[in-house]
Amino acid sequence: MIYDGTTSLQTALEKLHGKKLSFDAVSKITGAYRERLNIQKGKPISKSADKLKIYQWERGAVMQSRLTELPPPLIEPATPNTLDNVVPVTRKRNKTKRLERFNGFKRISFNVTGNTQRQHISLEPEFVKALELIAPTDSTKWLSDTVSNWIAANGIESSTRIVKCSIVNELVKRAVEQTAV
Repeated sequence: MIYDGTTSLQTALEKLHGKKLSFDAVSKITGAYRERLNIQKGKPISKSADKLKIYQWERGAVMQSRLTELPPPLIEPATPNTLDNVVPVTRKRNKTKRLERFNGFKRISFNVTGNTQRQHISLEPEFVKALELIAPTDSTKWLSDTVSNWIAANGIESSTRIVKCSIVNELVKRAVEQTAV
């Protein structure tokens, strides 16, 4: 945030700290600055230049404290006496965020010629819509033929990569045909 000293100092400090600050917390910050510069207590800080100096001074202190903070260790250090009771401390994954990210994906299964196992891929909603445009009646047949032909011509690769590349190529080919007409 860029602070110019013309707006509320408390609002700027709250944005700097990333949380709501009480009146006492702001008073401590301004009081420490007053002591440092020998400014008398009780006199309100109203000049924008003084507000700007206080903000810059506090910003430097906040940045310095953030640089010196170390992340918590993932595994607690073991002492010789407690080797049997060591339990690693791990961070939990945010499953809801992961679910939101992959919620729109659609799983599609199809057979590939020459392969006894079924292929399974997950596609983003945009690719699913494009696949419905390319092969509206039988998308699994189109997928099977496309992947089989690709593997026969180029060797084995990721089925998902083959499908995405083929969908994009097909859409580009159709767009070129449309503009040529």
